[in-house]
Amino acid sequence: MWEVLLLLVGFASLSPSQGKSHISGKKIYIEPRSTEDKSQELSESSALDRILNKCRNQSPVFSWRTLTLCLRKYGMLSGRERGGKGSMERNGKAKCGKTYKLKRGAKRTFRVKGNEDFCEAFFEPRGNAELQLLCRQFDLSDCEEEYLTVTDQESQEKFCNNEGPDKRKGLETVRLTYQKVSEVTDRTNILCVVRGVKVSGGGGGGGGGGSSGGTQASGCKQVCGKAPKSAGATKIVGGQASQPGEYPWMVRLSIRVGFLTYLCGGSIITSLHIITAAHCVDYRAPEVTVVAGEHNVETEDEGITQTIGAKKVAMHPKFDATTSANDIAVITLQSPLEWTDNVGPICLPPDKTFGNSEAVIVGWGLLDNLDLTPPDELQEAGVTVFDHGECKSAHAFSNFPVTDKHICAADPGQIACRGDSGGPLMTKENGLWLLLGVTSFGPEDCSTDVPAVYTRVSSYSKWILNKLSKGSC
Repeated sequence: MWEVLLLLVGFASLSPSQGKSHISGKKIYIEPRSTEDKSQELSESSALDRILNKCRNQSPVFSWRTLTLCLRKYGMLSGRERGGKGSMERNGKAKCGKTYKLKRGAKRTFRVKGNEDFCEAFFEPRGNAELQLLCRQFDLSDCEEEYLTVTDQESQEKFCNNEGPDKRKGLETVRLTYQKVSEVTDRTNILCVVRGVKVSGGGGGGGGGGSSGGTQASGCKQVCGKAPKSAGATKIVGGQASQPGEYPWMVRLSIRVGFLTYLCGGSIITSLHIITAAHCVDYRAPEVTVVAGEHNVETEDEGITQTIGAKKVAMHPKFDATTSANDIAVITLQSPLEWTDNVGPICLPPDKTFGNSEAVIVGWGLLDNLDLTPPDELQEAGVTVFDHGECKSAHAFSNFPVTDKHICAADPGQIACRGDSGGPLMTKENGLWLLLGVTSFGPEDCSTDVPAVYTRVSSYSKWILNKLSKGSC
């Protein structure tokens, strides 16, 4: 039995799918056929139920995309869900339900003024071009009333109120979907322009390579990966308590869902952004609070901690809770962190395997599978990065298969356990600390017969950089 390494306050563990929806936060809109015949409505409802069950059974990985395709196959989606033929008209307003191919210099305006309940348009580049999105006007009501969803090749995000999407470039595709859920209290006003532009040849939002050899957020290469000389863990079996301030990028996440609160770890990469595991935040509208500079969770006021709520949570769009594939998320904070001796960012890593490297894991997770009382102080443990072929073989019969986008690490008696989810696997190179992995899953009994598995951060560098706010470091 394998499980993700998340801890529920109250110390009850969750399986990967318990309390979660594989299509959480993503809606399929099915237009009922108008009729006054109640028996016909019941018949059509039963038919829809049968097709939904058939779709679920046909796909080994039940996701929003596979469900959409299956419903479309059986003719159960309304016309507004179906894209029209690609239009190559140069400029003008994008019409709901149409697909547009934009060459360099062409543009389309996606405009919603409040008289539509649903409008969706799909854009793709034509020839040697890529897409750029800029929303010049954005004023919506609360997300419970209406929202705009922006889907590109690497993410899907929902926007409401007056905080629309930032300017995006380097897009291979983009889908804009406006949905009115109920009667709105304010006037709807969306004006977004999609342009075909010259291919830039680079990712969005990042700066050049830093001393660490990895690609960093703009400005972060001057400050990332710096820690006291004492930082680092010995090979003591079971690990040991760290010293305050040894790992300034380590944060504690409190994820509140209804009456329950879950605990996870995370890593600071800019003053506004935290990297954690997607399974930590895979809930509908989680309330996430980030505590930076923490060492002893039982200390009321250490005078050095910074507590900030999450403004936005972006899970990787291809995260799959059934397999833990693409288990990574970026949290955007409501306000920036202040750099201190105890709070600072870790560097993103270069793209290499790090096989057999000495590494460190930290967290407030359980020390023993039989002792359900988590430690008060942040724990550290020295581990070794496994040869990737050996890791794949060790997990060959796991419910969560290991891919090239994973990295594995453990040592006898030292492994991540429940409550360590989302925290860092890290190593020191050329005097700077690098974030190699994000704690994802491992053996349920926290034994070291096989290594724990981490999401390989270097596999997601471009996606991470595209999530970062400009000038946030």
